[in-house]
Amino acid sequence: MGDRLNVTKPQLTEVQLSQIDFDDESYIVAFKPDLGQLAASIKNVGVLYPLILEKKTPLCYRIVCGYKRLLVLKQLMTESAAALCFESENFQPSLSLFQIALFENIGSRQLNLVEKAHVVHKLKYLFEVPDEKIAAHFLPFLELGHNPTVIERLLKISVLEDYLKQSIIDDFVTAETAFSLSELEKHVAKQVFDLFVSLKIGKNNQREFLQFFRDISKASSITISNIMEKPEIQAILRDEKLTAPVKINRLKDQLKKLRYPRFSVVEEKFDQFKKSLKLPPSLMLRPPAFFEGEKFSFELNFKNQAEFKKLVRQLNQFAEENRMKELEKLME
Repeated sequence: MGDRLNVTKPQLTEVQLSQIDFDDESYIVAFKPDLGQLAASIKNVGVLYPLILEKKTPLCYRIVCGYKRLLVLKQLMTESAAALCFESENFQPSLSLFQIALFENIGSRQLNLVEKAHVVHKLKYLFEVPDEKIAAHFLPFLELGHNPTVIERLLKISVLEDYLKQSIIDDFVTAETAFSLSELEKHVAKQVFDLFVSLKIGKNNQREFLQFFRDISKASSITISNIMEKPEIQAILRDEKLTAPVKINRLKDQLKKLRYPRFSVVEEKFDQFKKSLKLPPSLMLRPPAFFEGEKFSFELNFKNQAEFKKLVRQLNQFAEENRMKELEKLME
């Protein structure tokens, strides 16, 4: 598994940054870190603690701890830095050193969900740690309990596109929405995601939009890209006079019409029928969802027996006049 490698005690060495392999992220835990405050600190007081590296070859080093500090030093065009250097007999990454990197991070900050996912992915595939050991020995340190079923979810997060990972960190999308987007073709997923971003569509609406896109695509045998390019959709998106919330509602209405072709026609007739009944606010007539079902319902709101009897009398009057027959015709 890599945790039995023979590694020497680290030696303090001045290492040239040109000898460090920044592309080797075997031990890296941080995901797209913000370097702003750290850069300001290093500019003012320098690097206070030595980096930790692993010697891969005589002239090449792998980063163990200090990834963010090294990124800043690289930005500052620093030529060298002091580092504690491990040297192993095997040039493959070592689980022992990965644990040093992991616990150094855990001890200094709160890991986000994406970073935890990367940790689990490396444990499983790079260091070949069995799921039961990950669940028993590593998940608790990541504050994820002991349940091995969590591992599969984290592995799915670890292979998402970077923009989806960042959106999870930013709490803009749920992991489930990110998974759903990842199942689409890459350019389509990005197109839908960009729509979410441009209109600041919330997480609940994101799920609804995705479901509409999928259902319309399946029912009409057209691509999601083609749906988004429809003139009626583009007209809403390009209307600069509309606010984002208004655009969202109009897009939803348009998608409903595409998903349920008879919806808008039947809805208009239903609204006309409801107006003809002249219902009081305390008596509400509701249609089946998207007029796809067969059953309508009345909702009664009353505060006493007298009000209840009055509403029942009105319902009985509708029954005697056969008004509900009109609803049967509406659904034919």
